[in-house]
Amino acid sequence: MIENETATQIGRAPTEFSATASGSNYDAKANRCYVEITLRKKWGKQKENEEEVWQVYDGQTDDLLAYAAIENGKRVGMVFDPDVNRREGWDDANAYMDARMHQQR
Repeated sequence: MIENETATQIGRAPTEFSATASGSNYDAKANRCYVEITLRKKWGKQKENEEEVWQVYDGQTDDLLAYAAIENGKRVGMVFDPDVNRREGWDDANAYMDARMHQQR
């Protein structure tokens, strides 16, 4: 990985990606396809820093609709879908993503 080679060259510990996953769900009523991507990474000399990120995209437009992340225990999230009123915070982002990815097919 170029990122890890560069990090080593400047004396920074490389990033370790320990898990990635993706999934999709098509909502026939809304005629929208949702794509979910998750990533877990660790970095630091002893891999003491950790981050998990979940993202949901509109599969037809590639627009990021929502994301949630945990970085070293701090939870953040945001919904970018303009059709949704509640947009800020971990709870809103997770509720939005769960509704899009785990609805009845």
